Amino acid sequence: MSAQEPEKPKLALVFLKEFYRVFLLGLSVFFAYFLVSQSQIFSLENTAKDWTLRIIYLAAALLAATIFIKSLNVFFWEGYRERKKLPKVPDLLRQGLNVIVYGATTLFVLQTVFQVSVSGLLTATGAMGVVIGLALKEMISDVFSGLILSLDRTIKMGDYVRIESRFAEPKIGAVAQMNWRTVHIHTPENVLVVVPNTFLTNNIITNLSEPGDKKEFELLFTFDFDVAPERIIRVLNSALYQTKEIVQEPGYEPKTRTSRVNGTGVEYKVKYWLVPSRCGPGKARNFVINNVLYCLNQAGLQLSYPKSDVFNAELPTRNLDIREDRIALLGKIELFSSLSPGELGTMAASLIERKVKKDDFIVRMDEEGSSMFILVEGLLNVIILHGASNSEVRVAQIKPGNYFGEMSLLTGEPRSASISAFCESILFEIPKDSITTILRDNPSVIEEFSLKIAEDRLRSETALQNRSPEEKERNKKQLSSSILGRILNFFRL
Repeated sequence: MSAQEPEKPKLALVFLKEFYRVFLLGLSVFFAYFLVSQSQIFSLENTAKDWTLRIIYLAAALLAATIFIKSLNVFFWEGYRERKKLPKVPDLLRQGLNVIVYGATTLFVLQTVFQVSVSGLLTATGAMGVVIGLALKEMISDVFSGLILSLDRTIKMGDYVRIESRFAEPKIGAVAQMNWRTVHIHTPENVLVVVPNTFLTNNIITNLSEPGDKKEFELLFTFDFDVAPERIIRVLNSALYQTKEIVQEPGYEPKTRTSRVNGTGVEYKVKYWLVPSRCGPGKARNFVINNVLYCLNQAGLQLSYPKSDVFNAELPTRNLDIREDRIALLGKIELFSSLSPGELGTMAASLIERKVKKDDFIVRMDEEGSSMFILVEGLLNVIILHGASNSEVRVAQIKPGNYFGEMSLLTGEPRSASISAFCESILFEIPKDSITTILRDNPSVIEEFSLKIAEDRLRSETALQNRSPEEKERNKKQLSSSILGRILNFFRL
C-alpha cells in the first residue's frame, strides 16, 4: 500500500485536469436540453424545436466520445503503460484512433437521430473519395506510411537514424518529430531535415539507437610487408586509447587486428565502439584518423601506397626503425631541436631501449633518478598520490613523441609523478652520461634546455594565463635562470 499511495494524488490530479472542462461542457449541454425540451421560455415551432434537440443529441454523443477518449488516454495510454513499463504510444496512433471514434459516433447519430441513410452517405463519400484520392495520392501515401511506421515501431522519438537512398547523400540525425505526413530529423550540423513518410518506407533506415546505443565502427589501414605486425598493432591501439570521443568501457574496448593481405601491403582493421547520439560517426572518424596519423608520425611509420614507381637510385627510407634510425627519432623531440646531427648521434649511441607491458611502472613518484624517457610507441599514464590516504590517481596521459623525467636528467631532482604503461609501449631511456659530454662541449645547449623547460612549465600553469606579456616574460627568465643554475651545479660545470 505504501508504494501505491503516492500515485493516487497524481492520478487524481491528472483526472481533474483532463475532465473538468468536459464536465462543465456536459453541464452546459444538459442545461440546454432542459431549456429546450421542458421549459416554456423558448416558444419554438415544432420543427425548429425538433432540430434543436437533434443537434443537442449530437453534441451529447460527441461529448460521450470525448469522455471515452480522455479515459483511454488517462487509464490506458498513460496509466497502464507506466505500470507495465511499456514504450510510449506514438501520437500518430492516438490521433488515428481519435478520428475513428469521432467518425463512428457521428455516423451513429446521423442514422439514429437525423434518420440519414449511412449506406447512401458512405456510397456518395466513397465516390468523392476516389476523386480526392487521385488528387492527394502522395499525401494519402504519406499518411498510411506514417501509420505503418508508428505500428511497426521501426523508429521512435529520440532515435539516432541514418536514412540511405540511391539518389541522395545519406542523412544522419535524431528523430525530433513524427506526424501524419513527415518525420523531422535533427542533424549534428543543427539542421532540421523534413523527410516524407513514404520516402522512409521506400528506403533503407538504419536505427543507430537500437538494440543498444553503442555501435561498432571500423577503419582500414594498409602498411608495407616489412613492418612487424606487433609494432603496427601497438601504434594503432595507442591511437585508439587516446581518442576520448569513442567508448572506452570494459567490454567495448577498441582493438586492432590483421585483416588481410593485398597487392599494396598488409591491411589492418581498426574497430571501435561509439554512441552516435553523443558524437556523430563522421566526427569520431576524424578524431580516430588524426590520432592514428599523429602516432604513426611519432613512430616514424607511413601508410603503404601502390608500388608502381621505377627508381634508378637508392630507395628512400619510408619507415624508420627504432633501432637503426634513432637520430631521426631523437630529432623529432622538441627539447633536442637545437642539437646538431653529431650531438644527436652521440646521444643516440647511448640510448637504452625499454619495452614495457600493460600496467608496468617505469618510474615511481619521489624516487631518485638521473635519466629521462622518450615514448616512441604506446601510451603512458601519469599517476600522483592524492589526499591523506595517498591513493593513486591518474591525472594525465603521455602520447608518443612526448618525454618525461627531463628534470631528473638535468638537475637530479626526484621523480615528480609515477609513470605506468596504459598498454604495451616502447621507450628510450637517456642516461646522464649520454648528455654530459654534449653539455661540456657546447655550453649554449644548457641555456636552450633551461629555456625550453621553463616555457613548458609556464605553459601548464593556469594561474599565469591571465598575466600580461611582460609578466610572463619576466617569470620565464626567472625560472629559466633557476633551472640553468641547477643544471650547472648537477653536472659540475
